[in-house]
Amino acid sequence: MSKVLILMGSPRENGNTDLLVRAFAEGANKHHETEILSVAKMEIRPCTGCNGCFQREDRRCVQRDDMTVVYEKLREADVLVIASPVYFYGVSAQLKAVIDRLHTPARDAFSVRGLALLLVGAATLPELFDAIEAQYRLVLNYFRLKDFGRVLVRGVKEKGEIKATDALAKARALGESLPESRERTETEKESKGDIAKDLKEFLAIMDSGEEVSGGSEAHLFMHGLSQEALRLTAELNNAYREPEEIRAIMTKLTGRPIDGSFAMFPPFYTDCGKNIHFGKNVFVNSGCRFQDQGGIYIGDDVLIGHNAVLATLNHNADPAKRANLIPAPIRIGDKAWLGANVTILPGVTVGEGAVIAAGSVVTKDVPAGATVAGVPAKRIK
Repeated sequence: MSKVLILMGSPRENGNTDLLVRAFAEGANKHHETEILSVAKMEIRPCTGCNGCFQREDRRCVQRDDMTVVYEKLREADVLVIASPVYFYGVSAQLKAVIDRLHTPARDAFSVRGLALLLVGAATLPELFDAIEAQYRLVLNYFRLKDFGRVLVRGVKEKGEIKATDALAKARALGESLPESRERTETEKESKGDIAKDLKEFLAIMDSGEEVSGGSEAHLFMHGLSQEALRLTAELNNAYREPEEIRAIMTKLTGRPIDGSFAMFPPFYTDCGKNIHFGKNVFVNSGCRFQDQGGIYIGDDVLIGHNAVLATLNHNADPAKRANLIPAPIRIGDKAWLGANVTILPGVTVGEGAVIAAGSVVTKDVPAGATVAGVPAKRIK
């Protein structure tokens, strides 16, 4: 039996949204366990954008309000349902605050596997639901959820008017159609936390610069990360993405908040992602490839041209140990400019304001303000 969590964003009891939610729950209760949280009646403060959740060891929001209840419910739910009236082309302010607070690294502990959407709007405009559906798609992508369906009701103005439509029957049918899922074991519930712990240990090993033996636990864990990175970069590269979508995917890929000033032209490729560190006002042009296991640190106001390759891993020169990996970080200083088709090798630091000419292969540190060119790159001014 699945657990279905319904976040009800309407502040009106027995209103049209409330009736829609009850109909959905009636259908879902035939095969699942449902719970309705009336978030409009809970004390949930807006996100402050402090990014404290990304800095805390427990990865939790620094605010202590009723959102902690929502977080706990999300750790048990299989299906999440978002229900709201339409207020100026968006969900209610109370529900929007909840959605904003879901941007947290603690999401890795959520058990939700699918999402459904219930909306009621008084207007009949064709574009009535466009903004909400766009955000809904972003939530689906951000949490990698299956879309279980939507019930969108236009032109319902008066309280209880929804009863005269077929919307309640559609909501009931959608609730009944939710797929059954097996019970999660305790091991499954804890697995995401174990992964987070292993990731921290893995990054500590890579940041130490010590040689990693082929076939070791760290090496095998790295292969697991590569599959996640390949999936996310395929998601990034397979269609046109709005700048906000790109930043959302890059946040998932790196596991760190991406500043609103960050810009990228896909495609972009990496086989890890979890050791990339972007500053502010960074632009990455199309076709770049980051091998970041050893750590890539990019400062503020950095420009990176087409098809740049940043590689932080070397192999042992001994053929008998060729599978061993030797990590070394790449550091790009503030205001540096990497031209098209540049390759930066492991352990290189590019100084502040430096320029790397197109086609260069950088094997040694570049001083601040210098311009280098060639293979291997040499200072030209």
